[in-house]
Amino acid sequence: MNVGTKSLMLTCGEHYIEQTNNLNARVRVNKQQIRDPSERNTLCCEHFANCGGGELKIFSYFKMWNEIVIARQTKEDYLIRLINPQLNSK
Repeated sequence: MNVGTKSLMLTCGEHYIEQTNNLNARVRVNKQQIRDPSERNTLCCEHFANCGGGELKIFSYFKMWNEIVIARQTKEDYLIRLINPQLNSK
């Protein structure tokens, strides 16, 4: 299933929006990047690790029932522009 997610930091309230076609894999990779500094490739994972020790909630933000990647990316871009999460701009 194609979904957009919102990761919310419990300590500071910052959030990050992203899309994926495999939510379980995305959550596993994010947690791995938070735990292991050598695996981090985004500033949001750096923030998640440093700000709250990895304490965050991940919510499904939208679901798409087709496999069209560009549609998922367009929806993600729209939500990032609409909500303007600070962690997406870093």
